[in-house]
Amino acid sequence: MNFLSVLFFMLAGTFSIGQASTLQVGCAKEIPSQTTANNQAIQVKAIIFDCDGTLIDNGIGYFLDWQHALRCQGYELNADQFWDFMNKNRLVGAPGADEIIVKYCCELLGRECPNEILKDKKTFSAKLHQAYEFPEIEPTVSFLHAIGKEKERLGLKIGLASANTKEHLLRVLKRLNVAQYFDVIVSADDLAGYTDPEGTNKPKPYIYLHASQLLGLHPEQCVAIEDSYTGVSSAINAGCMAIAIPNAYTAYQNFSHAHLKITSFADMTPSGFLQVVSDLLLK
Repeated sequence: MNFLSVLFFMLAGTFSIGQASTLQVGCAKEIPSQTTANNQAIQVKAIIFDCDGTLIDNGIGYFLDWQHALRCQGYELNADQFWDFMNKNRLVGAPGADEIIVKYCCELLGRECPNEILKDKKTFSAKLHQAYEFPEIEPTVSFLHAIGKEKERLGLKIGLASANTKEHLLRVLKRLNVAQYFDVIVSADDLAGYTDPEGTNKPKPYIYLHASQLLGLHPEQCVAIEDSYTGVSSAINAGCMAIAIPNAYTAYQNFSHAHLKITSFADMTPSGFLQVVSDLLLK
């Protein structure tokens, strides 16, 4: 059985996670960046999108990766069991998640083989992202098309800031037919010039600092669109305005530090979006 056949079997047998709880559009309070809060003259000049979980719905890949790794060790991972563990420990998009999950996997197996598990997980994950086209999150992608077509008239730049690899991002953007809208694309591969003993990827600010620098803007002039606590934290730490749009896999996370939390970009026009952002700047 080839890889695609195995993948089809796995997807066909995988449970469908329920929809995220309804979240009302509104200011999520407390922590606008200080520069924005104290300077109403700040104007938004760029929108920076996340990719995974924001433009594409690839959350199921978390489960499939670890399910395969444990199958290689003779253990059948249950989907409900896995997501209970992930949600309880708030691991979707969290830094250091692999180390915690592999420890959990070793406990399930009753033996220590973390290196083998991680190797099998990473090998499968690379093949999965190449072979399977995760579905787009249609309202957000439609909004990206709309604002991308009007960005020159609106005086906006558009960026992408993702913790994934550049190869993955370029492949996704090409498939979604949105690559032409982006002025900068920043991935984990672009952070080699930064040094931090705790790591340089999200929730650290470097990816948003780098993106805003390439855009020729201050972070306060950029609005980040993120689906996870980790991504929102990265944007906030850099000084950007952060808008959270959780998906079914991240809806349980705490977004109280976001400037705004919305359920969907459905029916959101570019001018309507910019008006909402403008209103937030005046608060």
